[in-house]
Amino acid sequence: MNIAIGENIKKIRTVQGLTQEQLAQALEVSPQAVSRWEIGSTYPDIELLPVIAGFFDVSLDELMGMDLQRKEEEIKKIWKEVQKLRYQGKNEEQIQLLREKIKEYPNSAFLLMTLAYSLFCYYFQSGIDLSEEDFRKYAEETVELCKRALKYNKGEDVGIDNGCRQLLVYNYANLDRYDEAMEIAESMPDVWVCSNLLRPRATKDREEIIKQRQANILTFIDLLDNQMWYMDSREDYSVNQKLELKQMMERVTLEVLGENPCFYNERLFYIKIGITWEFIKLKRYDEALDALEKAFEYAVSFEERADNGKYSVFWLDKIVDNRDFVSKHSEDTMYDNMLKQMTNMVSHDSYYETNERFKAIREKTVEKLEQLKAEK
Repeated sequence: MNIAIGENIKKIRTVQGLTQEQLAQALEVSPQAVSRWEIGSTYPDIELLPVIAGFFDVSLDELMGMDLQRKEEEIKKIWKEVQKLRYQGKNEEQIQLLREKIKEYPNSAFLLMTLAYSLFCYYFQSGIDLSEEDFRKYAEETVELCKRALKYNKGEDVGIDNGCRQLLVYNYANLDRYDEAMEIAESMPDVWVCSNLLRPRATKDREEIIKQRQANILTFIDLLDNQMWYMDSREDYSVNQKLELKQMMERVTLEVLGENPCFYNERLFYIKIGITWEFIKLKRYDEALDALEKAFEYAVSFEERADNGKYSVFWLDKIVDNRDFVSKHSEDTMYDNMLKQMTNMVSHDSYYETNERFKAIREKTVEKLEQLKAEK
């Protein structure tokens, strides 16, 4: 077990606003001795440890880092539980778990950021309906969690700092606090100097370079989809323009990912459902049904894809689709989502209520859903 006494002495001393000289004077040792402890070249005499702990008003366990190590081990266990719930789509359960654990570890920057992220994904990205009051309530809670996480992180973990700042930008904007959102956004690095692009240039390992660049391709697809989604949902485009936007996104995704899009079949499903809706609005019924049938195919490809599947194109041959690492916005399957969309389509346009092609797609979807439930 690694016991970093000197590192802990420095951390506690700094938090309490003491200089090495002040600590040395109180312990009746030289400032050089304190310096050597803190850089790890020597350790304090064992008889001096209770004196140091007493001076700092901390336990011996905390001074020696034992409390910290136990805390880190427990937080790792909590994270595994959160991941399991996240992969099962049990969002309310993971949020409740995090709320309870933060009561035990109120200063854990990692747990605070994780709860903030979970709240944001569930309440602002899963498509659930929120009242204006709840919308503001959860946005404000996310902001406060991020501010607390940044306070306790103290810049030690760059990932936590950047994750919190990203969430702050999103939620300040949700709260119409655009000046604060812009101040943070402008403080962040440009995409051309982000770690994703710089890591491949910072290593000699050719295998790692290829893996990172391939991962970047998927990241850029995600970014493109994100920007197109915001343009589609926020801009005042015509129905034809929105249709063209979604069709372009489908073509790009298939062109980049090849014949076996693995996880991205889910993304393609939602794009195709969107295309279906645009055709419905335009009363282009046959084309809407063509799109709906293709959405069903994407749903099947997603639900029945192999674990650790590989992409078919050589420029993604290092990427593995590990199904255990895919988080979900809800416990619904693609077939559940398909049936919900079809119910809404019938409510929107009675044409589909008696259409035989539409009925056939729904029957196939129900059959697949029952089959999936039986397998589980």
